[in-house]
Amino acid sequence: MKNKIWNETVKNNFNNASANYLSYSNIQKHFADKIVYFLKDLNIQKGEWIDLGSGTGLLADEIEKVFSTKNIIRIDFSKKMLLQNKDSSTKILWDLNNGLPPSIRNCPLMTSNFCIHWLDTLMRAPLFSRARGKPSAVVVLGHSRRFSMICL
Repeated sequence: MKNKIWNETVKNNFNNASANYLSYSNIQKHFADKIVYFLKDLNIQKGEWIDLGSGTGLLADEIEKVFSTKNIIRIDFSKKMLLQNKDSSTKILWDLNNGLPPSIRNCPLMTSNFCIHWLDTLMRAPLFSRARGKPSAVVVLGHSRRFSMICL
């Protein structure tokens, strides 16, 4: 019950901040640039590219600027944050504490910029289990003062 209350509090806070979020997201912008720079050197397999906890679409937009043929799937549990994304983008309203949405099938690239730390601790590892076993699956996470890459 405690985790559900915390999860609702976090979601409500993001919903309430959605209209002004980009004005206060300097750290997220910095790491989005670093993640995109890093992705340029990878040979990512064909399939769906997803942004976990995409919020307003900051990271997904930056990736699409460099990889213009990709349409990044944006997943977030805050409806108001997703509504800040481009109308033409693919958006999925989903709580990542429940793992990945069932519609995600082939995801050789999962990115996340300052989202994973909001998840229940027990859900962090299973979130990526659907990517395991897929050739060359890459997870890139922005968090605190750095970013991490996990090749599955």
